[in-house]
Amino acid sequence: MSAARLNVWFVWKEGPSVPVFELFAVTDAEQLEICKAIRRRVFIDEQGVDESLELDEHDVLGGKCRHFYAAVDGAPAGACRVMDKGEGIAKLQRFCVLSEFRMIGVGRFMPCGAVL
Repeated sequence: MSAARLNVWFVWKEGPSVPVFELFAVTDAEQLEICKAIRRRVFIDEQGVDESLELDEHDVLGGKCRHFYAAVDGAPAGACRVMDKGEGIAKLQRFCVLSEFRMIGVGRFMPCGAVL
């Protein structure tokens, strides 16, 4: 994950015992696989979505979507993608947080960095 650290978009930390939240803009295949692994756990394994519906033609580097993943204290915690719809409009898609990181603010923080 050290290479991904160069692509931090947003770091939020308050106080000595609060976890460090980081949001990474995906720039390589390894980081894209982190996003897909998070999405598989949440959407396919946990929610029962068929893999053919979850993973699609937009899950590539350099396509219409920018991919992001969040980390909490260095551990991958959530993922999303943002599709450019043109004319200054973006659509947040495939937004998810792993169950062990829910209720600590990851879901609140991810869209802030992803749409900047």
